[in-house]
Amino acid sequence: MYLASKEISAILGLAAARAERGQATSLFAEGPPGSGKTALAKELAARIGGRVIYYSCAPDRERDLLYAVDVDGVLRRERGWLPGPVWEAFEASQRGERVVVLVDEIDKASPGFDAFLLRLLEEWSFAAPGGETITANPANVAVVLTSNGRRQVRPELLRRCQRVHVPLATGRRHREIITQVGRDLGVDLPAGLVDLLSRIGEALGQRPSPKELAQLGADALELAKASVHDEAIWRSVAASWLVRDHAAGDPAAQIDKVVRHKWWRALRGEAQRGQQ
Repeated sequence: MYLASKEISAILGLAAARAERGQATSLFAEGPPGSGKTALAKELAARIGGRVIYYSCAPDRERDLLYAVDVDGVLRRERGWLPGPVWEAFEASQRGERVVVLVDEIDKASPGFDAFLLRLLEEWSFAAPGGETITANPANVAVVLTSNGRRQVRPELLRRCQRVHVPLATGRRHREIITQVGRDLGVDLPAGLVDLLSRIGEALGQRPSPKELAQLGADALELAKASVHDEAIWRSVAASWLVRDHAAGDPAAQIDKVVRHKWWRALRGEAQRGQQ
């Protein structure tokens, strides 16, 4: 279950309406890690009645989005190529299936990848290694590009997409997401614990995702259930979920922040109350 903001929900609804009219959709979802960009693609797939085909970007690996070398096939002289995510999606669209191609974290790809995507989104076709042209039925394909904003994307590519800013959730919506994720994990998190997890998450610059916060809440309940009181264990478990992005600074300093704020102690208290 994806708890979209009203603004993002409206954009997803309009994208689904375009699909019903037989039009292609390309979304550029930008926001910090943990904001829900991947979940947005899954929600779009649910709204159009399709599935997600995932591709994780890497430097100088543009071709992998279309196809990969089939070494075994070459050795057996049967075939030389395996369909990549876009090839698979385009063929599925011609069979009447609806597909969302999630091109995740284009920041990690080389700048040349932007031009590669630009051609793909303009023509909705590409030349396969054997010479055949693989063409999509645009009405059955949506593309979601995600970015963490770590490099500038070519303006020409952005003009081919509807831009969607996906901010980190705050306040009531943040608490609702943590609660829902906890249920997805099979855990009913007490309201007091959810409120604490939300406040801790918002206090961190590079905050953990709602799923990570819900996992911390579940672990806290397990420690309380097992009557664990050792402070070192509680500190370690809290840091293991709350210290996420080493690129944001010295990991030791981040761990110190978790310990200094004594969030582990508050977590222990809320978890113990939740077990009563």
